[in-house]
Amino acid sequence: MRLAVTEDAGVLTDISCAAKRYWQYPEEYYRIWQNELTIGPDYICKNEVWVYENNREICAFYSLVALKSEIKVGGVTLARGHWLEHMFVRPSYIGTGVGTELFCHLRKRCAEKKIAVLNILADPHAKE
Repeated sequence: MRLAVTEDAGVLTDISCAAKRYWQYPEEYYRIWQNELTIGPDYICKNEVWVYENNREICAFYSLVALKSEIKVGGVTLARGHWLEHMFVRPSYIGTGVGTELFCHLRKRCAEKKIAVLNILADPHAKE
């Protein structure tokens, strides 16, 4: 596991889009989610983004974000504090334990940063 660098932005966007498409949502949803699924260099600079590699291939990532104040997004209020904003696994790695490794790393990071409460707004398929 390593911190993402700005050069990873394109690959991380590809992974987020491919992982979301894996669940075959209606096509119009992807247009709505386009900005949310795009991981730009600026996002990587402003947030803690971790990538999981297998033989130098990025196969998954997550981002840990600190909100300094509450915000409203699409009718949902996100509380001030720490959030798991993204966690995506390349479809070819879904079901291989990579997601579990990401969560284990995330728990370790929260302990290191003394984050007692981590907020998660999860996709319905996140439990699978």
